Formats: sequence, structure tokens, C-alpha cells
Amino acid sequence: MLFPTLLALTVIYHTQASWGCGPLHRKCGSNAQCITNQCLCKSGFHGAPLMECVRSDQFQCVVQADPHLTGYAGATANLNFAGKYRLTRVQTPLEGGVPGLAFCAFEVFGFNEIRNGKFFTSGVEISLAIGDFANQIFKQEDFIKFDISEEGVESSDGGATIWGTGVHSSWNNITVECKFDTLLNFAILSIPRCNFHVKFRSFNTEEPMGPQSMVPGISIVVGQDTVFGGTEIGRYPSSLCGETNRQGDGTDLYENRAKLLDLANAHQAVLYDALNSGLKQDSFQPQFTEHVLQDKATSQETVDEFRDCEDDLRVKAAELCSCILSRRKIAKCLGTKALTAFQGCVVAVCLDKPQGCQTYKDAVMSAGCEGSKKVRNFCFP
Repeated sequence: MLFPTLLALTVIYHTQASWGCGPLHRKCGSNAQCITNQCLCKSGFHGAPLMECVRSDQFQCVVQADPHLTGYAGATANLNFAGKYRLTRVQTPLEGGVPGLAFCAFEVFGFNEIRNGKFFTSGVEISLAIGDFANQIFKQEDFIKFDISEEGVESSDGGATIWGTGVHSSWNNITVECKFDTLLNFAILSIPRCNFHVKFRSFNTEEPMGPQSMVPGISIVVGQDTVFGGTEIGRYPSSLCGETNRQGDGTDLYENRAKLLDLANAHQAVLYDALNSGLKQDSFQPQFTEHVLQDKATSQETVDEFRDCEDDLRVKAAELCSCILSRRKIAKCLGTKALTAFQGCVVAVCLDKPQGCQTYKDAVMSAGCEGSKKVRNFCFP
């Protein structure tokens, strides 16, 4: 059984210099370099050069910048969802343990917010469990909550460390590292003997809402001997990262899902699956505190309404309502009412009653937005 633990991180950035790679002055990630005005992985590495590049014997799943999802097998889609979603659930061998009897198990969730018509990744939640059946060693480490700023690291148990230092826990030569990369502004959870790490970099509120000099997001890295759970939870669509190409997933994973659901594109399919997972939004903590209660409530209500839909109406809701969040012009005009408008659209479609679109109408009209033609045709018959 995998027990929930939480690593919810908010990073306040050091002032960035004006230098960087390309016209946007981007900072390249680890094992990457700037060549002809773009960040590229160094020889022998692959992955997301704006976050980190990994070895050829590792697999990576990334959510980055407005957020663009790249699964373990290289499939890509935009993740136009505000709230909590499951990225992966995996099991890895415990180095030094008896093969088949010693393991590490992880479950990773991400959190998205939408501001000014753009999405960004605002947090990560990690569940972990380590077991050694041969030596009867079992341990769950509780990283309940860490809020990180330049002043230090505050944990839920009242402990604090100085920025740039790490929180380490060790038992029976198994080390869990919670550390910080102050150069690239990453908070990192790493267990070396499990060949697993997660890096998280939040949105920099000190920079404008345009492209960030250091792209915010989540990078999950696992080894080639990773097992994606004995149940469907570890596989797509329950886990958005899917599996590696060794397990049969490919770069067309999300497109194939869209075809199966009869949706227009991979972005709608990923939105459908994020909503359809029915995850509780209780640990969703938006970075912009003035919107915490509103966003948590709206995200939970939207997920609940979507799950209560009949199957064919769920697909219709994903098709019709996705444009409210995915089209920046509409989402930007709606501003803080974007989630409310999206929820109103989902409710109306799920009830199969166009006249029930009052929430969407109110949000669009009060914001002075034109709205989506597809939704208008549904809501204003």
C-alpha cells in the first residue's frame, strides 16, 4: 500500500541576471548547453533542456511552462487543467537489496493554476514507501509540507533549515534527500538507492507573466528497471506520464487516446483524463493565496460534476468546454472567472441543458468577453 505524503513547494526566486540563452534569455537546465540560441542536451543525454537532461539509461516525464506535458515515451500534449492531477505511480528496485524482495514505490501528483490566461505548475505532491521484505524493513517518510523561500524552509512539524541546505533522513543505509539547487532554483527530492528523483521549480512571481527566464515545472526521472504498478493506476490514462516505450507506449499515446474518445486533439484527451480521474482536490494549494479558497472549491466541484456525467456527455463537455481554458484570449479576458466559466459550461453540458449555462453567461458578460463560438452556440441556442 502506498501512503500519501506531501512535498508542496513554493519557491521565491533570487534576482536573475539579464543573460541567458536565446532572445528570451532562458537559463538552460543541467546537462544542457546553449547552441545557436537554443538550449540543447549535451552529447549522451536526452530530455527537457530547459529543465534537465538525463542519461540514456534513464526515463523522464516533464510538465513545464504553460504546462506542456511530455510522457516517459515522448508523447506530448498541453495540460490545460487547473487543479491536482496524477503524473505517475511507479515501483523501482532498492539498490543493494534482494532482487524482487526490496523495492521503492512512488506516486507523484502535480498542481496547475491559471493566471492571466496562462497555466503554470504551482506544486508537487509525492507519496513514497520503501520496503525490504528480505530484511523486514519498512519505512514511510513523512515530508508533510515544505514551504521554501529565501528566508529558509518551514516544515509542517515546525522545523526550519536555511536556503541552500538540505533535509536528509536515513535508516539502514537508505537516504532520502530533500535538497535545493540555488543556481537553477530547483527543490529536489532524491533517493539515490531507488534511482529516482523529482525536481520542482515554481513560477517566479517577481518576473512578469510572460515567458520565464527559468521555466517552471516538474521533472520526474526513473531508471530502466522501473515497474509501472501492478494495477492500471500506474498506466495512462490514470497516470498522465504513462509508461516508457519499453512497456509499449509511444509518442502517439495522447493522440491515440483522442481518437479512441472521438475528441479533436491530444490536449482535449489529456484534459478529459485529468478530470475523469476524480482526484480529491483537498491538498491543492494555489500559489496566489488570494485565490486559494475559490480555486480549490471550483476545481473540486468541476471534477465532481464531470465524474457524475454520463459517458457520452463527459466527452462532449471536454470537447465544448476545453476552449475556455485552452484559448488564451478567452481565458485572459475572463481572468479570475475562467475556472467559474469552465465549471458552468461543464455543468450545463453534463445536464444536457443549454439553458443551464447561466454561470458561463454571467462570467462572460460581466468580463466583457466574446467567448467561444462553440460554447456560445450551445449556451445561446
